[in-house]
This record gives sequence, C-alpha cells and structure tokens, in this order.
Amino acid sequence: MPAAQRKAWLAGLLSLCMPGLGQVYNGQALKGVLFYCLYGMVVLVCVVILLELSFAPLNIVLPLGVILAGHLSILVDAIKTARRQRETFQPHWYNRWYVYLAILGLVAFIIQPTASATIRKVGVQAFKIPAASMQPTLLVGDHILVNKLRYRLTPPQRFDIIVFHYPWEKDRDFIKRVIGLPGDRVLVRDGHVVVNDQPLQEPYVSYTTKPRQEQGNFGPVVVPKKGALIEIRGDKRLYLQGEPMPIPAGSFQPRDDRVVRSGLEVFYGALLPPGTTLQQPLAPRPVEHDYYFVLGDHRDNSRDSRYWGFVPQANILGPAQRLYWSWDRDTAHVRWERLGQSVR
Repeated sequence: MPAAQRKAWLAGLLSLCMPGLGQVYNGQALKGVLFYCLYGMVVLVCVVILLELSFAPLNIVLPLGVILAGHLSILVDAIKTARRQRETFQPHWYNRWYVYLAILGLVAFIIQPTASATIRKVGVQAFKIPAASMQPTLLVGDHILVNKLRYRLTPPQRFDIIVFHYPWEKDRDFIKRVIGLPGDRVLVRDGHVVVNDQPLQEPYVSYTTKPRQEQGNFGPVVVPKKGALIEIRGDKRLYLQGEPMPIPAGSFQPRDDRVVRSGLEVFYGALLPPGTTLQQPLAPRPVEHDYYFVLGDHRDNSRDSRYWGFVPQANILGPAQRLYWSWDRDTAHVRWERLGQSVR
C-alpha cells in the first residue's frame, strides 16, 4: 500500500463517533479495541456508581464527568498520534473507508444493541413515570433506574417501590409500593392499612380528597405464599394452609375488555384450575409462586392490588432505585433538585 499521512481531524472525528476507532485509523487496531472495551467497562462502573452512591447530585455529576473524560482522553490520544504520523506511514489492510464503515455498522447494529439488551434484561433498566399514581414520591416526568440484580440476591421487602409486568397484560409495566409480603393478611379501613393486625405508618401516602368508602375500605385478603396448600372444601369455602381464606366481595374489571370478574377469579384464580368455582371441592394443591400486595402512594388515584389482585414474584423486574432525570411538562423545566435522589 502507498504511504499516506494521517489526518488529525479525521482521527478525532472517528474517535468521536466511536471510542477507539481513531486508533484503528492510526494503524493501532489492538489499541483501538482495548480502548473501546475499557470505555465500555468505565460506563458500566459509572452506572453502578449512579445506582449505589446516595450523595446527589454528586452521583450524577461524577459518573458523567468520568465518562466524558474517558471519551475525551481517547479522542485526544488519537489526534496526537495522527499528528505524529508522517507521510511514511504505511497503511494496514484495515485502513480503508469501508472497513471503518463496517466497524461502525457492526457496533451500532449488533454489538451495542446486544450489550444494551443484556444489561436491560439482567442489570439495569430505565423507565419514565407517565402517571400520578405514585405522587408525591414519584412525579409525572420522572425518569428512574431499576436495579434488576437486587432481587436475584434478596426477595422484595415491605415498602420497596417495584416495577413489574402487570399480571393481566404482560406487555404493560406498572410501578407500585410493596405493602403485603407472601403470607401476610392485609386489610384497608378508612384509608389506613393494617398488616397482620398491625397498622402501618405511611408518611408517603397522599389523597386528593377524603377517601370515599369504596376507596378507603378493602379486604381482608391473605397474600399467597409459595408452597402453601390451597383447597376448596365441601363447605364451599377457600382454604389456605387449612385456614379459611377471605375473598373480596364485589365485581372487578382488571382488563380493558370490560369483562366483570369475581373476587375469587381476580385474587386467587391464578392459583386454581381454569373455571374453578366454590361449588365443587378441590383437593389441596401447592401455590407455585410467592405473591405480593402492592399499592400506589397517591392512594385515591391508583389502580393497584385492591382492583386487580396480587403480583407474582416472577413478574417483578426490580426495585426503583435512582432518579436520573425529571422533566416538568407543565412548566417545561427540569426539576434539578430531584436529580440523583433515591427512590423511597
């Protein structure tokens, strides 16, 4: 190949498009690959810092600063190296425009989407809050990070704010607060929650108006626990671990199809064979999953477990851990004071 002087501006532009590509342009392919991999590791570490560091806004500024500094360092290295290249530089087989284009395409359409999908699936995923059911804890326009690794190590705890697949429509994601754990007995009276006969202190709850009776009273219900035996006896009652199960009265419409369902179907139907009623005895059968009872913090503006039942643990994506962005669409301003705050 004929000698070709390296252009500093082109090395910088390629590095700007993809960290390490400027080094490839300068004939340093191995160095370019190494820089790209190291940059990816730095980004992952910065995401962990953002999740775990509680000092806002340092937990936003520090990761962004490190990422920008890393990218800038790689860009500067490419420019300096290109300037040192003389006209005697001997291009390698990969120093062709179509090779650079192929690398960009490979990263943009295969490597980056695959890595991002893997991280979203098993690590961290971002969500935007579209509705007011969790006010004042979470506001419309808040952007949060969900830690999907947390519940691989420990189960959900009471008061955790979790993101989960809606049990009745798996393509919809909801966010609510865990109130009832597997095996708990939950009761709501006059807007106050009682779990296992103990009233909960809930300073995070808000009401738009004084709760109406249908909003303020619910239950009691028993949250199903994995391994517990459920059965229907000859007295036409539902039993869990030998204890009669209270079934919420009334009609429920958990899906948009407007089909009315009974309390038995909505709250315990997933544990029973399809079409089961209280009219026929059912032999004891084990519960296959742990379940959770969840409520929204904006208690009279939230469709939650009072309306559509329990959340199986298999549906839970993870706890909402960090606010990384917040946009007030009414005033068209950034809520700077919320950035980096923990979700509690």
